[in-house]
Amino acid sequence: MARVRGDIERMEAEQIALEHRVNFTAVELQLSEEYKAQLNPAAPSVAIRVHNSFVAGYHNASETVLGILLFFAEYGLTLLLWLVILVLPVIFVRRRYRKALATV
Repeated sequence: MARVRGDIERMEAEQIALEHRVNFTAVELQLSEEYKAQLNPAAPSVAIRVHNSFVAGYHNASETVLGILLFFAEYGLTLLLWLVILVLPVIFVRRRYRKALATV
């Protein structure tokens, strides 16, 4: 009975030791890329390049107009408020100054 109990305890100790054992392995990975030279297509003609320039110019102009519209849509009311706050006192002072010059 003592021998069997000793075997059980020994096996439990081995099981615990095996549960905590970590196996390490080394993985070697080697990647390579095969380069295949490609034929360069001929340069586009002058007409195609001019057309592409006009298309790019139109796209840039439309993006600029859209950007300006979006800017004023987002900040327009704030700019208008600051304009009123800053310009109205200047107009008031200017009218008083002109009135004062006219009476002199």
